Amino acid sequence: MASRFWWCVGIAGWILTAGGVAAGYEDRGRVYCFKLVGPYELWRVDMGPRGYAGVSLRRREGNSTRLVVPHVQRYLLYGETIAGEAQGRYWLVDTAGRLETGRNPKFFASASIWRRSLWGRGVPVNVELLSPDQVADSLSAPQTHPWRYRVMHNLLGLDDNLWGFLVIAGGFLASFLLGLVVSPEWYHGPLSVTLGVCTALIGGFVIQGGGAGPRVGMLLWPLLCRMLLALGRTGRRGLQNLLADGNSSFAHARDR
Repeated sequence: MASRFWWCVGIAGWILTAGGVAAGYEDRGRVYCFKLVGPYELWRVDMGPRGYAGVSLRRREGNSTRLVVPHVQRYLLYGETIAGEAQGRYWLVDTAGRLETGRNPKFFASASIWRRSLWGRGVPVNVELLSPDQVADSLSAPQTHPWRYRVMHNLLGLDDNLWGFLVIAGGFLASFLLGLVVSPEWYHGPLSVTLGVCTALIGGFVIQGGGAGPRVGMLLWPLLCRMLLALGRTGRRGLQNLLADGNSSFAHARDR
């Protein structure tokens, strides 16, 4: 009965770990952001506050962003000038803040007036308007999903979710190996709690950024570490018995 309980704990722990990694890639539709120039970024959010969906030009201000132009359909970037089309309206943002009207961004009544304003700023007429989705498809994952690389910074080409999983899996592996080598069983309780809490804190909270999975893992992963320690202890006893049987058989054969 006890072994069945520990197996259930182990299966639940692995499901929780794998689910936490998978949840890190759930973006609820197509979500990305990439840097243009200075603090300006293009964001696509398919489900945002008040049901907002689409691409928007935003300005980064510390740890948050401010909406500059919503519903961006196409855009161009030339030097310090960002311009484009948004729901049939044409707009222009001077990232250096030198617009003559003092407004940033500036919207135009027609495409011809917009083009003349661009020409006056030295933007060639043949500059192509780009689709944000097509540009995002041509960029790498760290460029379009920087929040997945905020801690480990793309170390070895892995994102934070995978690094968190590796740390947690390493804690589980360490539990099993310690069960193989640590003889006093009264150590197993403190070791399992320490390893479980450390893997949840480092892998789940520090690297993966927290969430429901690591919060539940603070309770469940120490139990899983305890099960792996017990499994390692069982393996150690099996090896000891195997060696003892081998020595006994050798001694018996030698006496004959």
